[in-house]
Amino acid sequence: MLFSLFSVVFMACMFFKSDRMTTNKIVGCVIGFAGILSLNLGGADSGRFTWLGDGMIILNALCGATASLLTRGLGKRVNVFVGTGYSLAIGGLILVGCGLLFGGTLPRVTALGSLWQLLLIAISTVGFSLYNKLLTCNPVGKVAIYNSLIHVVGAVSSCLCLHETFYWKYVLAGALATAGIYIINKGK
Repeated sequence: MLFSLFSVVFMACMFFKSDRMTTNKIVGCVIGFAGILSLNLGGADSGRFTWLGDGMIILNALCGATASLLTRGLGKRVNVFVGTGYSLAIGGLILVGCGLLFGGTLPRVTALGSLWQLLLIAISTVGFSLYNKLLTCNPVGKVAIYNSLIHVVGAVSSCLCLHETFYWKYVLAGALATAGIYIINKGK
């Protein structure tokens, strides 16, 4: 995730004149990443690197950074909400195609399951549309740090929705991610 934050911030500084590298951006990214890291410390698998797991995260970070820059550049020519819809639809079709190609199946489709699926699609669409709109209206380097909250919100949501155990490290992670956002976006 640190790689993702830094790659977006550095690439934005290279391609957009409105984004300049500052000490606050570097410090904010490091603190935001510390929040994400604090979520994962202490687990049985913490500290081990695998190409299939960590390598895919690095690939995801590069793709996300590139997508953020494309959104920033294309957002002035294409309606953000329409572009997001096309992007999610094409990505979804590619994922379904790959899943079917590698032997995946849908063993049972129910009305309730379909309703949940539509709800999840709506939540993703609204979230990505708002994020992409932020990217078109603001410097990418100031918006990308908000991605550090995704993991914190996911962990807390799992506690609330799935009744998983709440750990105090979630509070620390939220505080660090929020501090990183504040440092990057505070005025001079």
